[in-house]
Amino acid sequence: MKNIRDFRKNFGEFLSIFILAFISLFVFSGLLSVSNGINNSYEQWANKSNLATQFVKVRNHDHLNSLKVNKKIVNIDGQFQTNCTLNSNKNKLLQLNIIQKNDVSKFFVKKGASFNKNAYGVWLDYNFAKKNKLSVGDKVQLNIGNKNISCPIVGLIESPNYIGYTSPSNNIVANHSRYGYVFSNYKTMPIFKNEINSLLIRSTMNASKNDIDSYIRNKLGTNVIYLNTRKSNTNIVKIIDKVATIKKLALMFCSILFFLVIVTTTTTVERLVNSQKTIIGSLKALGLSNFKIKLHYVIYGAFPTFIGSILGLYLGPITIGKDILNKQKALYNMPNWHILFSRYSWLALIIIVLVGILSSFYAVNKLLSSDSIASIMQNQSVEHNLIFQPHFKFSWSTNWVLRDKLRSLGKELIGVVGISGSIMLLMASIGEFNSFKYTNNQTFGTVFSYKNEIKTIPLSKNDNEKILNELDNDYQELQQANSEIQNSNKSISTTMNIIDNGIYINLPLSKNKNININKKGVYITHYLAKKYGLKVGSNIKIMSQYQSKPIYLPILGITKISGPQGIYLSKNIWTSLGNKFTPNVIFTNRNISKKIINMPSVVETTSLSQNLYQANKVIDTFSSIMMLLIIFAILLSWFILFNLNMLNFIERKHEYSTMKVMGFYQKEIQNIILKDSIITYIFGVIIGVPLGLIFLKYYITVANSDTTEFFAHIGIMGIIVSCVIVLINVILISMVIGKRVKKINMASAFKSVN
Repeated sequence: MKNIRDFRKNFGEFLSIFILAFISLFVFSGLLSVSNGINNSYEQWANKSNLATQFVKVRNHDHLNSLKVNKKIVNIDGQFQTNCTLNSNKNKLLQLNIIQKNDVSKFFVKKGASFNKNAYGVWLDYNFAKKNKLSVGDKVQLNIGNKNISCPIVGLIESPNYIGYTSPSNNIVANHSRYGYVFSNYKTMPIFKNEINSLLIRSTMNASKNDIDSYIRNKLGTNVIYLNTRKSNTNIVKIIDKVATIKKLALMFCSILFFLVIVTTTTTVERLVNSQKTIIGSLKALGLSNFKIKLHYVIYGAFPTFIGSILGLYLGPITIGKDILNKQKALYNMPNWHILFSRYSWLALIIIVLVGILSSFYAVNKLLSSDSIASIMQNQSVEHNLIFQPHFKFSWSTNWVLRDKLRSLGKELIGVVGISGSIMLLMASIGEFNSFKYTNNQTFGTVFSYKNEIKTIPLSKNDNEKILNELDNDYQELQQANSEIQNSNKSISTTMNIIDNGIYINLPLSKNKNININKKGVYITHYLAKKYGLKVGSNIKIMSQYQSKPIYLPILGITKISGPQGIYLSKNIWTSLGNKFTPNVIFTNRNISKKIINMPSVVETTSLSQNLYQANKVIDTFSSIMMLLIIFAILLSWFILFNLNMLNFIERKHEYSTMKVMGFYQKEIQNIILKDSIITYIFGVIIGVPLGLIFLKYYITVANSDTTEFFAHIGIMGIIVSCVIVLINVILISMVIGKRVKKINMASAFKSVN
């Protein structure tokens, strides 16, 4: 019964412990359930489909006889891969895969028949078919170069090789109505006569990547154009990066959250126990054993933390977890999706509950270890006399507040930690959103400053001249190609960007130096250089499908752009090394005429504003996470500060009563409470803002990948908003405490000074 009375009497304090435990597990378990669920769904499909571990682009003839299945290589499939259009509509572009068998990276048939090398027809991307209202049995015409092949749709499929596929030019967001993929066999496509330009290899999970790479390169030699693994394949790594991003997001954000919850819970429980010294002494005097007394007070910490944590653990995945998961489905192609509880969530629950239990046990055990009942019941104020009495040239109330803080520095430090931690969380939440927007605006506005973009197949000289004549010399050309770069000890699959002279691509260097794109060498993006330890001045070997032999160039500088990640070099350097410049992207400030749009070699035209919109659309899939973190950072700030101020009120109740007896007006007492909170707030801001900027800098890196890097940016307004939100909480809580002072029962207040 005493526990029930205590919970009623200190309902606000126990409720705040409950809320803090709930919020921490709600956010943590919700985010981890998404990360864990997506990863589990991907792994299940990868195993079931026998997803390739190596993807090798080779020169256009049969290399299967060169490679053999061995102890480390389980399966090898060859295929011919090319682009085609649907029904003579150049706006319906498909990536065609002609396969002999479907043993490696087996596609999942959603409707229709399974793959058969002797069947006549095609297996079409399910999402593309759905958007274009195509069904099994419909007859389609595939236009492959100058060849037209009409055949029926045998099945609608999803392929594990295309989990994150957007388009041949790797657009930011998938447009299923325009871009997709299709599989067929050599019987349906006899014009290719068993040609192979791509190998799918499945190695054992314990096989060394370096060993497999070395084996393939030794066997195929210069026939290898580039070699990707799952973690470097653009279409697959997107889902792997998303899993890692959400997991890191949960761990980094919640590390600060858990720290604040633990500090607040420890302080709250310890002070609540200490406020009952007289009662503890009385219970011991009545003959209750130390064990029973400890058990009674251990419930102080155990009950609210356990109930809050278990509710958060359960509700997080089925609410925010499902919501976040549903928003990811539009970005990826997978047949099955589900959330999955993480064991780390249970570990977090155990830690929080243990903190509550140990805090209350430590506090009561410390009291019970006293030599006598009298010493337990004796008032042991948390405040200590100052060695010297400082004299401040302020008002009496300000002097009183400052001296009180100096007498209880430990308690003041807890308040400062609570405020600075709240500011850090708010800056991280607001700063994450601002950083994503800032990075996108920098990319599509500063780095790239064109008005319109023309994407083409690699252009012949004649087609190139036709387009450029229409643009009236207002253009800049770019050739993008999948490539492989190597130094002495590593091989990296990335994008090579060959830039013609012009004004629409502006590469900023990580150090304030002017870029000289025509100098012999390459520039590498900041993220790749940092991740793989590539230094300015070191030489790299470059190989792509547009080269007959490797080229060797030094790294001239590091460019700090979001994307595309990769290497950048000039057209002049590229051609001087004996290579042909075949642009597949053209930037211009002019409007695109219908004549250009209707050219067979033009794949797509987009504007800078459309590309910015697509980039922001990807961010929108994170919007629910970011908004959630902002809301919970505000709630966390409120409950932490409310808890600390309520405990201060309990400890100073006697002092406030004395002030009232001495004739202080309510307004004067309210002013003292507000000054106390504001001074703590100022110290919290001084510490919290610099730490918040440092935390944001590392926090934003969780979203980086081999394709995109984001840059931390919060802006003055973001910092001000974070500080103002906490300040509003401080003022409101001070008002609540002031009302509590007004309701103090004077008679009971002087009965005990505990």
